[in-house]
Amino acid sequence: MDATAAIFILVPILLPTVQAVGVSPLFFVVFLVITLSFGLITPPVGVCLYAAENVTGLPLEKIVKASVPWIILIAVSLCIFILFPQLIEAPVALIFGT
Repeated sequence: MDATAAIFILVPILLPTVQAVGVSPLFFVVFLVITLSFGLITPPVGVCLYAAENVTGLPLEKIVKASVPWIILIAVSLCIFILFPQLIEAPVALIFGT
């Protein structure tokens, strides 16, 4: 499923539950977008990998090997965001003064 379609389907369903549990809607939406984009670049169904294969003409195996450091970086970032949700919320609070 495309990330845009997943956002339109999942946000109205999950947002009330997430708010009832006490999670910030801002954190939820940012985390959701990052995880959905993570799904677009991870094999075997990574749609962006196949697009990169078509654009560059490189074999899929080479593209997957080149994307592994980025996949690890995103996974570590998601873990850090789970441990420290203020990293997502603090810059917005500084900019908008909330």
